[in-house]
Order: sequence, then structure tokens, then C-alpha cells
Amino acid sequence: MTKTTNIIWGLCIFIFTSCGKKETAIPSGTPYFDSIISYAGQVYDSGYKLEALDMVMSAHAGTKNLTIIDEMNYYTWCGEIYRRDFRNYDKYMAYADSIIQALEKYNHANALQARYIQAYNMKADALFAKGLFNQSYDYYYAAKKLAKETADSCSLSQFNYSLGM
Repeated sequence: MTKTTNIIWGLCIFIFTSCGKKETAIPSGTPYFDSIISYAGQVYDSGYKLEALDMVMSAHAGTKNLTIIDEMNYYTWCGEIYRRDFRNYDKYMAYADSIIQALEKYNHANALQARYIQAYNMKADALFAKGLFNQSYDYYYAAKKLAKETADSCSLSQFNYSLGM
């Protein structure tokens, strides 16, 4: 094989073994809001959890023209804080519902299928933590079904992990 053929095969193997499918035509997050999330992560890691949460919530409330990615990152970030640090599964589930609602309003939601899967997993985790096992399974299964339809290996892996736990 030639060097070019080796490069092409290497690229094909990388593409087909990479985790998930690349999403196309997706807006990116705004640099300002991305930097807020990043800085809040540092504040959080320093032990100032409430301050970090307040920082992100204030930036979200005070910023106009956030992209769908900014919204998804906001809901995910805040939801994880409520789950992990406060064990407030109702709030965590509300953030998952917010992700789903935002995606339903977005014209190109098909390009963001991984975010639906993420929201379904979040909701399932919250329901499971609340002892609502049958309902949680329904959302885990919805996540698995969508992951299979979109050939999203990362999400399938997350599903298998969540279901195993």
C-alpha cells in the first residue's frame, strides 16, 4: 500500500471507531458564556460551589442571544450541581426537561440528538434516585433507542453503564 492509502485507511478507521457521530450544522457556544462556565468550574473546584452556581445562573439570566449550545451547557452544568452536590433530583429532572423543551423549539434539533439522549439519561437518573424504577427504565430505554437509531456509541456506552448501575 502507498503512504496515501495508509493515511486514508487510518482516517477511515479513526472516523468509524470514534465515539459517536459528528454533528453537523450546530451553532457553537458563545465565547463569553463558554468562559463563564469554564471559570465557574475553577471556582467550583476551589470549594465555592454555591458561588459557582450563582455565577453561571447570573450570567445566563443577564446574557442575551445565547445559542442553543449555551442553553444546553447551562442546563447540564446546573443540573449536575443539583444532582451531585445537593441531591435535589426534582431540580435535576427539571433541568433535563428544560433541555428537552429547548430542543423541541430548536429548528435543527435532529443535529443535536446526543443532547436528547443526554436529557433522557438525566431524567432517568433522577427518577431512579427517587425510587421510580419503572419510569426511569422508560427513559433509559428511550435514550438507548435513540442512541441505536443515531449510531451514537458514546450514548450507548452511557446507557449500558447507567442501566448496569
